[in-house]
Amino acid sequence: MRICHINLARGYRGGERQAENMIRELARRGYEQRAIVRKNEPLSQRLRDVQGLEICAIAKPFFLHAGLVAWADIVQVHEAKGNHLACQGHSLKGTPYVITRRIDKPPTASWLNRRLYRNAAASVAVSNAVRDAMQAKFPDVSIEVLPESSAHLPSNPEHVAAIRERFAGKFLIGHVGALVQRHKGQLTLLKAL
Repeated sequence: MRICHINLARGYRGGERQAENMIRELARRGYEQRAIVRKNEPLSQRLRDVQGLEICAIAKPFFLHAGLVAWADIVQVHEAKGNHLACQGHSLKGTPYVITRRIDKPPTASWLNRRLYRNAAASVAVSNAVRDAMQAKFPDVSIEVLPESSAHLPSNPEHVAAIRERFAGKFLIGHVGALVQRHKGQLTLLKAL
């Protein structure tokens, strides 16, 4: 099975880490893969060592690269900018695509977005909140909830020991994530404390 991943996001945050985790696990299982990524962005560099992965770094206008999608048996779209490219591949060759949504701000309910989601083989949300926001915009689309995987980030034992020593006897809560209240809710955590 040939799997094409699309992630045209700028930068490297949680969504890109999740895409990387999925690509690495599928490579471990022996799948032939292609990653269509935005040119000069960190994800392509991070994936360079993945066996059996072809990296296609593309620039705007993205629609000129729809032929790259038609190669696959299935397409996994990891962020909204890639939806159009996946839908083009579907139109060209009938290649099924899966849309993953990670944020609770849904796209507009334009005719094009409705078409993108209706034509998807599956739509996936990473939480109930994301699913509910999407269902409000696209009530006729079935959206499955699949929580994101653990990133398995390594910790430095020396740093952990230093933090434990500094806060000995205290109750300590840590948070790893972008400081984006709208998506991460750090102020909610502070209010709860």
